[in-house]
Amino acid sequence: MKSDTSLKEIQTTQIQSLISLGKEIHGCDFKNFLDNFPKFSWSNFDIDLSINMKDFEYYSDATGNQELRKRIARVENLKYPFQLQKENIGLTNGSTHSIFVVLFYLKTLGYKKVYLPYPSFSGYKHACEIVGLEYAPYDLPNGYDNPFENLSIEEEKFVFIINTPHNPTGTYLKEEGMAKLMTELGNKDYRLLFDVVYDQLVYKEYQLNWGKFISPVHFSRCFWVSSLSKNYGLPGIRIGWVMSDTENIERIEPFIETSLMGVNNVAQNLALKILQLDTNVFKDELKERRDYLCKSLMDIDELAYRPPNSGTTIMVKALGFKVEPFLSELLIKHGIGLLPGSAYYGDLSHSFRLSFGYHYSEMDCLVETMKRMFVKGVKGKRTLKKTQP
Repeated sequence: MKSDTSLKEIQTTQIQSLISLGKEIHGCDFKNFLDNFPKFSWSNFDIDLSINMKDFEYYSDATGNQELRKRIARVENLKYPFQLQKENIGLTNGSTHSIFVVLFYLKTLGYKKVYLPYPSFSGYKHACEIVGLEYAPYDLPNGYDNPFENLSIEEEKFVFIINTPHNPTGTYLKEEGMAKLMTELGNKDYRLLFDVVYDQLVYKEYQLNWGKFISPVHFSRCFWVSSLSKNYGLPGIRIGWVMSDTENIERIEPFIETSLMGVNNVAQNLALKILQLDTNVFKDELKERRDYLCKSLMDIDELAYRPPNSGTTIMVKALGFKVEPFLSELLIKHGIGLLPGSAYYGDLSHSFRLSFGYHYSEMDCLVETMKRMFVKGVKGKRTLKKTQP
């Protein structure tokens, strides 16, 4: 699939379009259930939010605040066996910006083709189109459960994106999958881009020994991107980072500087405070919210879903009714916005997305509204009322 998309053809995301439509129809009564990041009670944490005006008096370093980069390296060293230092970290304006920066950089090295997980976050496809790279899917029919069964790459030089934990299935890459991938890659001239924005929100313990597959030689071919948006539920801070070997980070610096002129100093100082907190409690809370939402949906017979092992998203498959009219009715008549599976890069048109990142009262409102759209049968199960437009 070759990219020939002009900037005129690139539109706002489907999420933003639905939010705009919902607010146009319902105003402040519109209920936005389109987000897929966790909403936590940060007021429970004692964080000094005072602002030092001197932070506004200078540009930040292109690769970011030195102390923050040290802190991020320390956090990542708990997950990866690479003895990371601040020189392995480059700060960005969120993980999507990180992806753009890495792809622009790799294009200058002669990489022209990118393999994308299918299904996946549509931002990968859009990034390739804007940067001017060809892209092609690799199938993940079960997410990263038993992946790469039929993977065959003909090119000798390419970029391969891995999203683990996976948005939207909540699966994650395991050692057997990584072994299959490295066998297929062999001695080809590849670069691996790991999007790991949900890697602290894993509810079923697993261990991937990265050092078993990523040697010091391989490390220079790899990039990891993450942020505060998903793991910490703070998308508004706009702090992300790229992790790689020191030479890659040094060479990426001009791409960060020319696209951003440095990450906001106030946001960086706030991120430094946040990364000193113990946020493990969030994972336990999200697991409880996941179980609560799944239990709430149990008596709607025409919905099929599987509790994910990570992330914040449940992809719900519609059984016996069409997704688009259902979501349209939910939006227009009830003022609730949900994301259709068609917004993803992949064949998810028979599904829609629910997030358990919301608070219990919000999830109750959503589920009760959905239940009113279904009729209760003799055995207590609910099927959709035939009133869709």
